[in-house]
Amino acid sequence: MSIILTESLLNAINRLDEALQLPADDIVRDAVVKRFEFTFEISFKLLTRALREFYNKDSEETYLNVLKQAFSVGIIQDQEVWKQAKKARNYTAHNYSMQAADANYALAPHFLREARFLLAKLDEFNQENV
Repeated sequence: MSIILTESLLNAINRLDEALQLPADDIVRDAVVKRFEFTFEISFKLLTRALREFYNKDSEETYLNVLKQAFSVGIIQDQEVWKQAKKARNYTAHNYSMQAADANYALAPHFLREARFLLAKLDEFNQENV
């Protein structure tokens, strides 16, 4: 078994949390949206790697199947938040609008909890494999 490097996820989580602590305005909302996007990307990459390396699951599955697998083994808590996160991330990445940005801003604290949960699980796996 290998160790999954989680420093980039920790940094992304900390940066998203930092932006969420600021008083809301247009600039903060835009920063939260961007930080949410890269936190989501890093989280999903590490999630699929953990499924492959620790559970011998095929990470080439569809997004929904990956979520089901991750939930079934207990490395994510809320599949619905992950579904919403992917949809929100895709929408703002391809069609940025104020409505989409506001939706991502509202979702960001919920996804932050999921990212922290995933990080804690990955850290547990890493400790077990030292």
